[in-house]
Amino acid sequence: MASPVVDQSIGLDVTHSIATDIDGLELLDISATGPNCEDIDVTHQGYAKNANGHVYREFIPSEIIDAGEIETVVHMNADTDPDDVVGRAGTLVVKWNDLTTAAQWSCANAYAKSYNPTATFGEKMQVSITWKLSAQPTITIGV
Repeated sequence: MASPVVDQSIGLDVTHSIATDIDGLELLDISATGPNCEDIDVTHQGYAKNANGHVYREFIPSEIIDAGEIETVVHMNADTDPDDVVGRAGTLVVKWNDLTTAAQWSCANAYAKSYNPTATFGEKMQVSITWKLSAQPTITIGV
């Protein structure tokens, strides 16, 4: 069952089927890292040195891509047990909107990697949940 977390003011529509125990929490922020790949150092001793006697390293991209992570920040519900969230696996869908178009990222193999609560005096408690994307996400433009 998909669970919506919506904040129209920042143009986000995040749906997940992973952490049903955190349904309905107010989404405050979202950020993504990736996809990215590792650098492979292919420098070898056969390279010619420059006028100063140096050899510059040469890198090529790895063919193995890390899909990255998505971090969501929500208002914290003190009744939520972190053990009910961390390690929960399922599908994560993020729809990125702006004024003219939208793109949707969907990853069928995602899991909640971390649950980090914070509390600032005089403010509402928040929790940052990092979702690891564990396979190639499907990216759909113009949804």
